Amino acid sequence: MSEKNPIEKAVQVVVAAWSDPAFKSALLADPRRALAGLGIEIPQGIDLDVRDNDGDVHHVIVCTQCSCWPTFLSPMPPFWKNSEYIARVVAEPRIALVEMGLSLDPGEPVKVVDTTPRRRAMVIPRRPSSDGDPTALAPYVNNLNIAGYAR
Repeated sequence: MSEKNPIEKAVQVVVAAWSDPAFKSALLADPRRALAGLGIEIPQGIDLDVRDNDGDVHHVIVCTQCSCWPTFLSPMPPFWKNSEYIARVVAEPRIALVEMGLSLDPGEPVKVVDTTPRRRAMVIPRRPSSDGDPTALAPYVNNLNIAGYAR
């Protein structure tokens, strides 16, 4: 992992999903196998739940138990240590996301995905408009959008 970009593995996964529809389908169906194809190992005892924010539903990840984040992809979890914020996202996800500056499409459903120490989750964000060059896509991946707090 690069010291310059600690979420390098998450960037690799999301850019691959944006660039290769077959990889994206495989990632959604069987994350362990898809990531192994990129040389990324999910630790034993952990399952990865991958959600796609390119459809009709906007997914946002929280952990009501602790700070269950896929650190094997991104060592820096979002702001889950704040119990007041977690409760707000769980109770009123749309309002909490709008307050954070995320503009949701009118009527777009929001689904809260609660993680556990055994089941971690990440979001494939909506693909930005770009020429498709992976190096041009990489800067669009960050901890906020792989957790559903940004586009």
